[in-house]
Amino acid sequence: KGEYAEALKMYAEAIKRNPDDPKVWNNRAACYQKLYELRLGIKDSEKAVELDPNYVKGWSRLGQMYYGVKDLVKAKRAFQRMQEIEPGNTDAQKGLDMVATMEQTTPADPNEVQRRVQNDPEAMSIMQDPQMQKVLQELQSNPSSAQKWMADPIVSRKLQKLIDVGVIRTSPAPP
Repeated sequence: KGEYAEALKMYAEAIKRNPDDPKVWNNRAACYQKLYELRLGIKDSEKAVELDPNYVKGWSRLGQMYYGVKDLVKAKRAFQRMQEIEPGNTDAQKGLDMVATMEQTTPADPNEVQRRVQNDPEAMSIMQDPQMQKVLQELQSNPSSAQKWMADPIVSRKLQKLIDVGVIRTSPAPP
């Protein structure tokens, strides 16, 4: 533990000298991760990918830390971004698999879902849309209607957004 605390000091100095180097930010994030200071690590990883949006290791660490704080939506986005940059990246797929497993095994916390919706203007707008309210009611009473609604590109995009924030929970397809 002491080694990581000392490394944090060294990376802080390195950041002062070269604040535009995403690797330094990501390395300091790694120290925070080892010290279980995930919120601080998230800030550094976000800075790393801001400096270099194609920095796969930055996205990887960001996804891991969001997963660690159970922000599955942001973890999933980070791992998806990795796949966009490097299609076939096995670490990205492992990360997405971990997120999918946790999504399936973790019961939805209604307060957390409500917080996510309230902090997302797009999700709020979708939830207040009368047509989408009808769609959601139909899906609740007739889950097999999902296929029909997913064929509509506008409704499908809105439903995906509601899945992302946790309003709609999906189950894996049967083998």
